[in-house]
Amino acid sequence: MLVAVEEHGRGRQLVRCRIWPVVPALVMRTALGLAALSACAARASQATAAMAVAAVLVAVVAFAVWECSMAMAGLLAALEDSGEARGRAGRRALRGLRLLDAGLEDG
Repeated sequence: MLVAVEEHGRGRQLVRCRIWPVVPALVMRTALGLAALSACAARASQATAAMAVAAVLVAVVAFAVWECSMAMAGLLAALEDSGEARGRAGRRALRGLRLLDAGLEDG
């Protein structure tokens, strides 16, 4: 996650977040190794072995994609929750300021 804060004056700030999934190198090497092993088995006319290794390869890739998507969903949910809480607090503070301004104008 990469975060940058921009100052917009009068106490206002904009927080920008960029997120992306990262697949560990071990998972990538395992997937490449399984793909090479499956290709070698297919080239040697060992269809059963090639299909078995390919099935394991698909399972490893599917698990990696699932893990990345769950991590991204959790991070996005946390960012949305923090934005909603900050928005509610900001609206409450703004409402309080309006009430204070109305009280000052009346007095």
